[in-house]
Amino acid sequence: MKKGYVVISINDTKHEEMWVRAQHKSFSNLFTYIFADVEEGEDCAFTEEQALDILNIADRFNKSSFVVHCFLGCSRSVAVAKWINEYLGLGDEELEQCKHYNKRVYEMLKEAEKKYWEGSVYAPL
Repeated sequence: MKKGYVVISINDTKHEEMWVRAQHKSFSNLFTYIFADVEEGEDCAFTEEQALDILNIADRFNKSSFVVHCFLGCSRSVAVAKWINEYLGLGDEELEQCKHYNKRVYEMLKEAEKKYWEGSVYAPL
C-alpha cells in the first residue's frame, strides 16, 4: 500500500486481529480494533475509548486516504468510513447516502465527536 494510507481493521477476535497484523506488518499506519457487530449493548461491543481513538486517528491523519475494513465490510466498517467521511468533509456521496451501516458504532462516533469538541473528553494522541 502506498504512503499516505491509513488502514483501520475491525476484527471479531484476538486471533483474527493477530492474523491481520501478521499479514500487514509492513503498514506503518495500521490500527486494529476488536468489537462485535452488534447494535444493542451486548458484550464485545464498540466502546467510547475506541470511538475516541478513531477520532484521534482521523484528526492526526486528516490528509491521508483511509481504508476501513471488517470481516464482511457491510456494517461496522461502513459506519466508521461514513463517520470519517462526514467528520473530515471528504464528500463521498455514496457514503453520505448509505443507509446500511451499524447505527450504534456511527452514533457512538458522533457522540465522541460532540464530547471532544465540547471539551468534556480528551482524545489521547
